Amino acid sequence: MIRARERKLVPQYIQIIREALIKNIPLSIWLIESFSNQDLIKEFLIDCPIPDMKRFVAGLLKTAMQAIYSFEAEAIKSYCNAMDSGIVDYIQQS
Repeated sequence: MIRARERKLVPQYIQIIREALIKNIPLSIWLIESFSNQDLIKEFLIDCPIPDMKRFVAGLLKTAMQAIYSFEAEAIKSYCNAMDSGIVDYIQQS
């Protein structure tokens, strides 16, 4: 019975966590790095018997990735441009 009541609060908890991820880039990075562990991926996204929980975890991961991307967008763009120009140079040399 207690679990049923707590389960109703999960969306509120998810929103609080989502807001924290958006405001705290190191927290978002930590979450993404943590989920590079295959055991966590298996536990939370593959073996979890509760579809809503899979969706909540995936949503938090998406939020973390979006927060990191918005913070690092210019660096990512510069890196991609450098890689693209390196590919063009490599092709021209061939």
